[in-house]
Amino acid sequence: MARKPKAEDFIEEEIEYVSKTQMKVEAKEIRDLGELIVNMSTHQRAKLPLNEDLVHAFKVADKIRNTREGYRRQLQFIGRLLRNTDVDAIRQTISELTNTNKQAERALQNLEAIRQQLIDEGDSKVNELVAEYPGFERQKLRQLIKKTIKQQQLHPEQMAPAYKELFQYIKEVIQ
Repeated sequence: MARKPKAEDFIEEEIEYVSKTQMKVEAKEIRDLGELIVNMSTHQRAKLPLNEDLVHAFKVADKIRNTREGYRRQLQFIGRLLRNTDVDAIRQTISELTNTNKQAERALQNLEAIRQQLIDEGDSKVNELVAEYPGFERQKLRQLIKKTIKQQQLHPEQMAPAYKELFQYIKEVIQ
């Protein structure tokens, strides 16, 4: 004989209620993400995990960028398409792309600082740098520093070509 189901036999699922305000905030975040992606270059966009519909929608947005109302509606359409995709993967890829740019920028700033220290400190910094990076030629480094200082004294308002040459040499050896 079949037994009658009891109330404890049913597993109650908790239904998570989301307020209308919260839904609007999430929709705006996705729309802003779409606008951020539209403003990226096509080269950067190619690195993102986008499906074919989104790629096509972004191409259309690029074409109609000058038409105000059409562009706005296209951004809304992109937002709707983004709601059905994995936005977290796209956000992570974007953060990796921006992080890589920041790392490259920091590396260039470090190289510029080393160049300035070489010009300011002279031989002591050269010895320190040669000890740290054996790829440097001590004589070539000293010649570039002297050439840079000489050119800066002759034309202080201009950036000396030797200044750039010194930077390129440092960049070549360290990286």
